[in-house]
Amino acid sequence: MGASRKIPDIQKQDRFEVLGLAGLFPLLSGFFCCYITISSPKHTFSDWFSSILEILMSIGLLLTAIYFFSRATRIFRETRSWFKNTATAETTIVDRQEIINDQNDIDYAYSYGQYLPRGHWYLILESIPSQLAIKPEEMSVLVSINESQYKKYANRNKAKICYSKEDPFVFLLEDEV
Repeated sequence: MGASRKIPDIQKQDRFEVLGLAGLFPLLSGFFCCYITISSPKHTFSDWFSSILEILMSIGLLLTAIYFFSRATRIFRETRSWFKNTATAETTIVDRQEIINDQNDIDYAYSYGQYLPRGHWYLILESIPSQLAIKPEEMSVLVSINESQYKKYANRNKAKICYSKEDPFVFLLEDEV
């Protein structure tokens, strides 16, 4: 066979970062409710208690939004710095492999709470010159992909990759970028 691809250590942004920023709306509404409660002419203990509770919840939401925003910007910076140190190349698809798991094995795994995918899909790519400079004996690289990518590359003979200049075996296919 050949060498296996290594996936870069960059994280994709979660939906939680977006939810953290969406927490700003309840934060503003909480401060608005506190203002209305405090500015009203009659104050009871429950008014003050609810105002303090709303302020504490709003502060908690603000801290959560700040945390998620800082996490999202850190992930964005890491991803951008990785892509600044990459190069692109086009390589030939040497072979494709599709390994489908038996349905009985899938059902057995599910019965014990385990996940077994329907199958495994691979592309075997010809090594690019940067990879051959490091490991000249490796003429091809095995790339594990999902089913939709496998169908996308079914009628193609070439694939574009975005690889790290330090280690050319760390790369992403064009549709993973």
